[in-house]
Amino acid sequence: MPITLTMSSLRADPPAGNHPVVRKREEAPSDPFSPQNGSASAAPQPPAHVGGGGSASATKQSVSFTMQDGVFTLRLGRTGEEPRPDITRETLTVFEADCLAFAQEKTVLRGPLAPGQQPLKIALIAGFHGDEPGGPLACERLYADFLQDPTSYTGLELHLIPTCNAWGLLFAQHANADGLDPAASFGTGSVSAEISSLEKELTDQRYDAIISLHTDTSARGLYAYGSEDERRHNFLIHALEDAATLYPVTEGSPFEGYHATRIDPASAFPGSPRPTTVAGRTFTEILLELPGRCDRHTQARASTAAVRAILARLAAR
Repeated sequence: MPITLTMSSLRADPPAGNHPVVRKREEAPSDPFSPQNGSASAAPQPPAHVGGGGSASATKQSVSFTMQDGVFTLRLGRTGEEPRPDITRETLTVFEADCLAFAQEKTVLRGPLAPGQQPLKIALIAGFHGDEPGGPLACERLYADFLQDPTSYTGLELHLIPTCNAWGLLFAQHANADGLDPAASFGTGSVSAEISSLEKELTDQRYDAIISLHTDTSARGLYAYGSEDERRHNFLIHALEDAATLYPVTEGSPFEGYHATRIDPASAFPGSPRPTTVAGRTFTEILLELPGRCDRHTQARASTAAVRAILARLAAR
């Protein structure tokens, strides 16, 4: 009989640091983030329930650990769900910390495909710091969105990794059990099992895009890093503006809106998740920072809208 622990009391760090730079919108003629470099001037509209309004997304989601056979697993969805051919789960690694065993699990959501169509394979990674639950909660909301309307993921294969620091999330600790910052340890030869397994996953899977979810504890607005390249930066601006229509900013709200910062994640955050070898291929990398000065459910709602808008534009290649 599995045991489920709901992490309903997790809180982010207290505010600190500076607010991100705000960049103004600039028109771009096409979608340079697409692996095919095709046009994305008219992104498909995500379903109305994304980011609020529908029963799945409007409900405050919780993050739950399931312990079975002595192993803690952060599993999206609920125990007892009927198996589905368009949803699969895979254990990337099992590691021990403080006499406990933790599994790092990946959930794959496969949207419908047209005859002969190859899916756009995208990794969404969250839960780098255990005291930043907004990212794992966003993964839960995206999973719920898929259950409600798989067609909104048409042409996509979304690989959700809700936490790469399960020990930290269970105990609400910023670092992992080895005292390392998982968000800055990729490609550094880390001995942490959860980091090395994710490095292997990103290299072996040959993703078309990698989206990472983090939390800026000083920010009241969600913002993103995409690329110093002007056209790629403009793509991200447009995607976040699409998201703002799903989650409108209201006067007096603690959420100040979406901003994009023109910095290449690979340059600004050299230890962030990316394939260890990219010879002969390119991939899209987007880093989203959630508004840490908002409650965790506001963070999850805002980031869900942003991710869905980004996915819609990537799929419109």
